[in-house]
This record gives sequence, C-alpha cells and structure tokens, in this order.
Amino acid sequence: MRPAEPLKLPNHLFFCLELKSLKLRNCCLHPVLGFHCFPKLLSLEFHQVTFDSCKYGEFITRCCPLLENLEISSNTQNGEVKLGDIAKLVNLKMFSLELEMLGDYVVTSSDIIQLVGSLPKLENLNLNFGEYETLKMTHATSWAPDYLEVPCSIKGILQLQYVEFGCLCCEENELCFIESVLAYSPLLKKMVIEDVCDCHYEDDIWSLPRKLLKLHRASPIAEIHFC
Repeated sequence: MRPAEPLKLPNHLFFCLELKSLKLRNCCLHPVLGFHCFPKLLSLEFHQVTFDSCKYGEFITRCCPLLENLEISSNTQNGEVKLGDIAKLVNLKMFSLELEMLGDYVVTSSDIIQLVGSLPKLENLNLNFGEYETLKMTHATSWAPDYLEVPCSIKGILQLQYVEFGCLCCEENELCFIESVLAYSPLLKKMVIEDVCDCHYEDDIWSLPRKLLKLHRASPIAEIHFC
C-alpha cells in the first residue's frame, strides 16, 4: 500500500495566536506570508512533517519562542534537525528525538551532553538511536568542538530528572554517553533503557545491566530500568 500523501495544512492555522499545544502528523507545513510566530505555544510534536518554505531550525527557534516540550520523529527530511537549533530553546523542559533525524550530521557523545547542559530547564530527555549510526567520538561537528571528555563547566549541573534511551547497539561510545549522563545529573530520578540490541552480550544477557548498574550516579535516588 502506498503511503498517504502529506496533508497540506490550512492557512488559518497560522493565525491561531492563542495556540498552546500543537501535534502534527503526516502533513506539509507551509507558513503563510506575514506569519511571525505562535507566541503562546508551549508544546510541539512533529511526526512525518515536511516543510515547503522553511526548515526545522528556522521554525522552532523563530516561531516558537516559549516552547517547553518538543518531540520530533519519523520525518522524511532527514538532516533538517540540528542540535545547534535545539540549543537556542532555553525554555525547553522535555525533548524527544529520533537520532536518525540528524541524517549524515555526525554527533558525538559530548555534543549531546553539551546540548543538555545548555538547556537550563531540561528535565526530561528521550533519545531513540534507531537506525542512526552509533555516536562518534572522533569527528568534530559544526556547532560544538569534539571533546573526548565532558567540559568541566558542565559537570554536575545537568537538570535531568527522567531519561529514556531506545534502540541502543551497546557500542562503547553509547555506554560512555550513558555513564556521563549518570555522572553529571545530580537530580536524576529514573533512566529507562529499552529495545537494546545486545549482540555484544548474547552469551550473557545480564552482562550489560550489571555493567550499567555499577556506574557512578551523581543522584543518590537514580534508578535504572531495562525494558
């Protein structure tokens, strides 16, 4: 069955200036001439959303100044999402992203830690690794330098309380990233790890949980759940 054509949204949507929550799926976004922003929008979810005349970064940073919750997944325009744009959303409290949305954009573990550290209100982080190639540690990106360790200015100040990681491949760099999140999140309450591709531990399915449960946690109440 051929997938349905994206729905083109009506123009009057862009005049709903009192809008506080917007969920879009399988549609094409084409801001009308004269549209400036949704001044009161707090929550935005994009699933299979394409753009005619602008890009993700331009839309979420210019048109959603008060955004607190952002979820982006299953888009055909891979490569349009940039971590540098997300870093400008200083009011963000919840962020969910399928990493394959970054396309060929190379991301390092420290890039994501820096992103979280640059968002002073971020409490809830959900990352799905999906088909995205494992996190890199040897390539620089266009918005942040590639540190082999987390910068000292970020240590101990992450505000994360709930974290969820999906479709991990159990590569060493991914595990180092998880270790960093645990070590630099003194307010963390719960970390959920689900849909793990445990090919590296097929001889001992409990090897990964044992390894992660031994990691240092900055938060004395942080729990790690495996699904």
